[in-house]
Amino acid sequence: DSKTKIKMLQEFYLKLNDTDLSIHGIGEGDEATLLEQAAIMNRSFASLPKDHQEIIADITKKMGAGMAEFVEVDMGQGTVRTADYDKYCYYVAGLVGEGLSRLFSASGLESPSVGKLTGLSISMGSFLQKVNIIRDYLEDFVEGRTFWPQEIWKKHMGNLGDMRDPAKEEASLACLNEMVFDALRHIPDCMEYLGGIHHPDVFFFCAMPQVMAVATLAKLYNNPKVFTGVVKVRKGTAAFLMEHSTTMPKVRGLFSNYIQVIQSKVKHTPERKAVLTRALEAIHDDKLEMPNMSGITYVALFALAGSLSYLIGKNGFVLPPLTAAF
Repeated sequence: DSKTKIKMLQEFYLKLNDTDLSIHGIGEGDEATLLEQAAIMNRSFASLPKDHQEIIADITKKMGAGMAEFVEVDMGQGTVRTADYDKYCYYVAGLVGEGLSRLFSASGLESPSVGKLTGLSISMGSFLQKVNIIRDYLEDFVEGRTFWPQEIWKKHMGNLGDMRDPAKEEASLACLNEMVFDALRHIPDCMEYLGGIHHPDVFFFCAMPQVMAVATLAKLYNNPKVFTGVVKVRKGTAAFLMEHSTTMPKVRGLFSNYIQVIQSKVKHTPERKAVLTRALEAIHDDKLEMPNMSGITYVALFALAGSLSYLIGKNGFVLPPLTAAF
């Protein structure tokens, strides 16, 4: 029941030191397996330096307490206020950003100052979570646990499920676009945070999801497919973005490209123009390296060639040399 769930969430951090922990009957698939084999995770946790354990336990405690606040809230029609939506994103993703920043510093990979970038860390995590929530509208609605705030969607229609109605597409897209712009508010913080990261591996670890997120936002904006399925970045594009998420100039270039993609679709209002302007200013156009997006085509072709080679090998087909075609 909900009371048991709340208690488990609030006290889960206390179980991190139980190296025999096994929890049954909760979740499905991999989630259930993880809880059943929690002892493996806890033994790994016990092998970490003490200061790392303290950071993880602290974040787990805060996250559990925060998630417990939403257990008895009816989420069938989303959160009521945008502030509640922000709070949820903080608990489930912003705190992850805070914890990672503290671990980067505690490990010595980054300077102590990175661990103190609490606000920026939280904003980074919240940005990723908001992109996921926007993208997963249909899946979440069907499962009865939506997060789109009523404060936004009730401006456009009477029921969150009506977004799926083709007859209401114009209003649905207006709501979707407002959600996208709410997420775009975080980009200046993301740029500032990434600009303070110096270790190459830490930078890639942080930058790659952010680049994927802004690319996803560009696909989500004004896209009616959000209400009928899942909109995703193509695999070839994802591979290209990963390859180019290695330095700040390259990341700035990718962000600039996708912000401009959104900008090209926007019917400008003063408020939206201000959001885009702040995002582009934070990217620093004078310090970016614009990607050659045509490279995505070559990545896609190599992926196709690899797939064909696999199928040919599996089925025993033999192709003539390419020169035979000329």
